[in-house]
Formats: sequence, C-alpha cells, structure tokens
Amino acid sequence: RVQSRRLWQEYARYRDEVIGPGSLNGDPNERLLFHGTGAEPPAGVLAHPHGLDPRFALDGGFYGRGVYLAEEPGYTISGRYAHRLAGSEGRRVQLLLVRAAIGSPQEMGLRVSAETKAMTMPGVRLEGPPR
Repeated sequence: RVQSRRLWQEYARYRDEVIGPGSLNGDPNERLLFHGTGAEPPAGVLAHPHGLDPRFALDGGFYGRGVYLAEEPGYTISGRYAHRLAGSEGRRVQLLLVRAAIGSPQEMGLRVSAETKAMTMPGVRLEGPPR
C-alpha cells in the first residue's frame, strides 16, 4: 500500500469543496476504481507531486487525453493498461486502486472517432439522470 498524506488531504479538500456542492444532489459519488499505468511502474506515477494528473496522460484514449478508471480490474488487466512485472512472463501485474469522487457520470456511448479521441474534456452537464 502506498499512500500520500498530502495528496489525501488535497483530494479530500477538493471533494468536499468542489465536487460535493456542484455534483448531482450534492453527492460526490465516491468510488474505489482501478487504474493501470502500462509500462510505467505505479510507484513512478505516484511519485508525481500531483498524483494522477490528466495533464501528463498519454494521447490516444477513446475519449481523449485523461485519467481512465475502471470498475472491474479485469478490464485493466486484459489490455495494455496493467503494469506487468519483469520476470513474471506477464502473469504478475500491478494496478492502482484509486478513491475517486466522480460526481455525476456522463455516458459517452460506444462511438469512438477522431472527434472523441481529440477531446480534452467532455461537455459540462448541469443536470443528469438519477443514478
């Protein structure tokens, strides 16, 4: 387990001050989700002073540059997203389990195009369907 007290405090402040009041029904919709770091070891990603920062994400995601999270670890492990440990012939992987305040999620559908891949931020929704 790797945990940064400073990053936790920043997250909690952001969740409480920004996400909570502005999200659907004031609910930050906090969840534990999985994040794969690909070729980069998770410890290297966590060493960044801002933690998971979309400004440093790679281009080429289905919905543009961003931090992608999954509800199930299988999605992250099955693709190129999990960090595979050297010497394990790909059988041992590392993932990050991330606490995220996702607010009101936006369904992006299954359409992937040059337009979706070029996005830097999905459109802003002021209201959303109930979860």
